[in-house]
Amino acid sequence: MDMRKYINLFIEEADKYIKAFFTLFDQLKDASAYDQGLINEIFRNAHSIKGMAASVGFGNMADLAHKLEELFHYYRDAKVLPDKKAIEAISAGIDVLYQKLMVIKDKQQDDIDAAAVIARLEGFYSPMAQQHKPMALTGQLISKKAPLLVIYFKRSPLAIAKAFVVIKRLKTMSDAISFYPSANELKVGKFEGYIKVFGENNKLVGIIESALAKESAVSRVERLQERPASRSKTKEKAPKATPGQDAVAEVKLADKGKRAKRSAVAGKLIGITPAELDFIINGMGEIYLHKTILAKRLKPGLEPDAKEVFSRMSTLIKRTYGKLISLRMVPFQHISQEFPYIIKMVSERQKKRVRLAVSGEGIEIDRMILEELKNPLIHILRNAVDHGIEGNAVRKERGKPEFGSIHIKVERKAENIQISVHDDGRGIALQDLKAKAKQLGVLSEGTLEKMPDEDVIRLITRPGFSLAGKVSEISGRGVGMDIVKNVVEKLGGRLVITTEEGIGTVFKLIVPLTMAIQEIIIVQNQGEEIAFPTRVIETTMVLDDAVSLVHEKDHAFIRLKEDLLPAYRLNRHMNIEPYTKDKHNGCRQAVLIGGRHPSLLFVDKLKETRQTVIKRLPYPFNRFRFLSAVTIGDRGVPMMIIDPMRLIDFNFEQQRSRQDG
Repeated sequence: MDMRKYINLFIEEADKYIKAFFTLFDQLKDASAYDQGLINEIFRNAHSIKGMAASVGFGNMADLAHKLEELFHYYRDAKVLPDKKAIEAISAGIDVLYQKLMVIKDKQQDDIDAAAVIARLEGFYSPMAQQHKPMALTGQLISKKAPLLVIYFKRSPLAIAKAFVVIKRLKTMSDAISFYPSANELKVGKFEGYIKVFGENNKLVGIIESALAKESAVSRVERLQERPASRSKTKEKAPKATPGQDAVAEVKLADKGKRAKRSAVAGKLIGITPAELDFIINGMGEIYLHKTILAKRLKPGLEPDAKEVFSRMSTLIKRTYGKLISLRMVPFQHISQEFPYIIKMVSERQKKRVRLAVSGEGIEIDRMILEELKNPLIHILRNAVDHGIEGNAVRKERGKPEFGSIHIKVERKAENIQISVHDDGRGIALQDLKAKAKQLGVLSEGTLEKMPDEDVIRLITRPGFSLAGKVSEISGRGVGMDIVKNVVEKLGGRLVITTEEGIGTVFKLIVPLTMAIQEIIIVQNQGEEIAFPTRVIETTMVLDDAVSLVHEKDHAFIRLKEDLLPAYRLNRHMNIEPYTKDKHNGCRQAVLIGGRHPSLLFVDKLKETRQTVIKRLPYPFNRFRFLSAVTIGDRGVPMMIIDPMRLIDFNFEQQRSRQDG
């Protein structure tokens, strides 16, 4: 029997619990008074990890989680907080749990020995256990009514794991049913070959029977709702729930509004893998694209009735695609739960005291974008601790708080997401940046002195550029910020850096909400159709004879209101060159590109603006810095989406280098 499916399910669930463990434990370390709710939450996390690990055969991991569970059982009953030495031991235990999960993720097996850390935890628990009774098995509060039905499973070594999967599946269908044994009880091995399903809605019986009709692990489903409650042999008495038990009751919602809200949450628990969802979205995206092509070709010659049918079909496709995209939206918390652990590990190595705060964790972003941003954000956080936050003695000398502060703020700005990472460290000294650039021969002293501060700060995004005095395992090799910038720009976003010496630094990553649909403007250029994202375009214009063109050396400028803007022409090689009326006769239409270097970019013809489904570029096309994505044009052939802002920024950098040269 292939265990990979169940191990992958375990990895996904355990990852959430362990990351939550880190967050909760950080709160406990900062607690000044005993918090029963917090202790209970940590206890339940340890208990859940233990059960899940045991159910898929990772006994050593289950033993470690059990030892943590025992400790927090003691703290809960004794109503005390762990002391400093116990906190260090528990912290080491959580670290090993996380390391074990990472190894399981890579190898599908656990080969990290936790004996030492278990023995260390045992040293704290054993003396305390003599003063307290052994832990009771966790129970479940179940409905006092007769069950709707009983699901019997075929005998198999994996029957308990399959029963767990069935419960998870049925829970996505309705939130108004409960089970005996529960999912938590299955995790600790409480299973006798069947599951009882409780609920009040008889309609659920047929739905559940249909859902399980093709479930190979199920031997039969027996209806029991029709039997009188007094004669039912399967009726269970509800055990009394004692303090600290992981009791689960049948959900009875107070009103329809709450029921609808719970149902909406349950509806997000889809029963397919992310890869399968991406496959469906990509397929629907192709239908969306080809519907647009078909509309261009058929509409002029369609009969009125056919047009109406085609219009309804188009609306249905658009709605369906939009709904599918919404299923791929996940909260920022999807990646941020790991950040406290990273800050903890780096700060301990640096012997610094650092606190992390995250706001806006509930804001939803396209999972594909979020996963691309994970490593850049981790790099920024590591750099903030390593380079930004001062040592403890320096902070004290400068009158700063004992703990360094890093704050991640997630905000939605129209159709974009802005992720800001702010630290209250030493900031970046602009003079140091200029000195380093001069040392590396990047730019001349004269050019550096004329550069605005915004451009000086962006020097740290150049490949190989680093202010670190020495190379460490954390940073200092000059690899990283250029990757951060490239990833953000490949996603169609931009990186903004601000700093104040002695106060701190802010990194802002501004990216689209989703990579699936984008508004573009289609242009004709050198006989080809290409597109620009409208997010970088301020306006469009047509040049008339009254507009004056100013030439300075090899550059062309056009006065627009009070501004003198550089004017460029996009050539057939997708490079830009200075615009001239004589050389580019007849090329009078342009787009005004915003950003750090506002410029006019001339093309042969501005065609139309539309929303389209975009595709990420495969290798090796994704290595071209100015190509942001691809879509399908009206002729059914790929149409490249060019990022003109990056093209113009790169041109300015090249000009500056040539002037220095």
